[in-house]
Amino acid sequence: MTLRRLLFAVSFLLTTSGVYRAQVTASPSAQVGTLSVFLDCDDCSSEYVRTEIAFVNWVRDRTAADVHVLVTEVHDLGVDRVVATAIGRIESGRDVARFGSIEDVWVEPGYRGQGICRALVVQLTDFFQAQGVQKLTLGFAHGGTAAGLWQRLGFIPSVVIANSDIDTVRARSS
Repeated sequence: MTLRRLLFAVSFLLTTSGVYRAQVTASPSAQVGTLSVFLDCDDCSSEYVRTEIAFVNWVRDRTAADVHVLVTEVHDLGVDRVVATAIGRIESGRDVARFGSIEDVWVEPGYRGQGICRALVVQLTDFFQAQGVQKLTLGFAHGGTAAGLWQRLGFIPSVVIANSDIDTVRARSS
């Protein structure tokens, strides 16, 4: 994964988080209406990311963040490559206490099965615990390659999301 693709994914997530941000009390130092984001990446061009995604409040202390973005890189053949990403987001909803949402977990196929995903989850649970979050949610594909891992880590499927194309639904509803 290139840094440009990572930027796109982070931008998409952050722009779709506007409703959530309106429900959270902004810290005094944060700009009103923006998410506080902590970028956890040892060798990333964090200044480049901060410049390209300027509509969020980048924080240097993860305990001050609403969103924790984790990026794992390796130096391979003289090039730094992103091999894993995960995003943790604190959310709240009607009649629900704050909860942590683990999103966009991705590990490069050649690096799977080495414990990288598990390590990312540990870092995110540390982030959530420091924020006082006790409940977590995670979306994953039923029968997907990571479904077994998520269930071993304690995530129990509880919601069914059904997919269809519009023509099928229209044909069957008339």
